[in-house]
Amino acid sequence: MAVGPAHREAQCRPDAEFLRRSEVAAIRGFARRGSARRRPTRSTRCSHDRSAERRPATRRARPSAQRVSRALDKDPVLAQEAIDWIAQLYAIKSAADEQKLGFDELHALRHERAPAILAGFKEWLDVRQTQVLPQSGLGKAISYALGQWEALNRFLEDGRLELDNNRSERALRAVAVGRKNWMFFGNERGGQTGAVFYSLIATCKARGIDPKVYIHEGVLRLAEGEDPKTLTPREWQARYGAVVADRRSYMLQQLVGKLRA
Repeated sequence: MAVGPAHREAQCRPDAEFLRRSEVAAIRGFARRGSARRRPTRSTRCSHDRSAERRPATRRARPSAQRVSRALDKDPVLAQEAIDWIAQLYAIKSAADEQKLGFDELHALRHERAPAILAGFKEWLDVRQTQVLPQSGLGKAISYALGQWEALNRFLEDGRLELDNNRSERALRAVAVGRKNWMFFGNERGGQTGAVFYSLIATCKARGIDPKVYIHEGVLRLAEGEDPKTLTPREWQARYGAVVADRRSYMLQQLVGKLRA
């Protein structure tokens, strides 16, 4: 669904543009999985896997703290050790937030402190993997973490990349909730169109734009021949956001004046 990223654009908010791509891919993934499980029918359902609503995303870009926390009951000592390693990574984020560091400064802080933590955590995972049962809760969590190791390290590449994908999952929550209200897109093309709108709306919310205003203005400008590349939420906000806000404020003042007259 769409919320996507202009991966290298420094003017975007911390994860606003990265969010767009991840959501687009996720929503289209929902549609593909849904169509693969069912025979073609007159109406194509939006994928409705209820188990997906209960489990964390399988492509999460960090070891799942939820998986580790579930293991606390059965293997509390080792599970707590894993959580302590993960907490050290989040301590870097907390320090950056307290100091109100910019992206470049955060990038430098991560490179200063995170590699040693990651190296120690990786060594811990490799050793503990040989000491726990593969099918135990902790064994599955360790295997998951090692399988996602490359993705876990990606936050070191750019200060705008977050340590986890919680922002994307919060934006995708509307999809999971909405499936209970609108189960049918009509056909695959309708699902793709829905993904585009989901993407635009989620990106608008991430950037503080009123989605209704953006879509209304965007459609009008498209009808007038505007280049779609200039109408992404980020570009629209930079080019037209202030003008539209002033116009709406003026119209509201006129309306209030007439009501008071």
